[in-house]
Amino acid sequence: MAINVVEDYLFILMIYEKIVIDDYHEYPELNDNHVIAAYSAAMNFFTRQKKGLPELPVLLSGNTLRLFNKLKEVTDGIIDPEKKQEEDDSIVANISISAAIACFKRLKESAENWHKRDGFRGYLKFIVEHV
Repeated sequence: MAINVVEDYLFILMIYEKIVIDDYHEYPELNDNHVIAAYSAAMNFFTRQKKGLPELPVLLSGNTLRLFNKLKEVTDGIIDPEKKQEEDDSIVANISISAAIACFKRLKESAENWHKRDGFRGYLKFIVEHV
């Protein structure tokens, strides 16, 4: 049975989008291209991990690297609850690595769509208004 990412993992999607929103508020120079690249890098990173392939150096910088690291840290905590810090009560889900990859894929597609539709910060404007 195929998963419906939006229905099955809405809470996880919202966690990831909240991370992006918080980063955007802290670093207003963030734009859709940074977010799309961070989602793509996270999707590739966890796909390699799922396949048991060695970790590659992350060839990102600036806004994209910072956002990728935040997404990766949270995902590591969701996938492996033993890695999350005791004081972090905001993460209450435990998902498979396949689900995390599917979430990043869905978010990347959404970001690309809103970027194409509404420009440079179209996705960021959309999630700020709706999340």
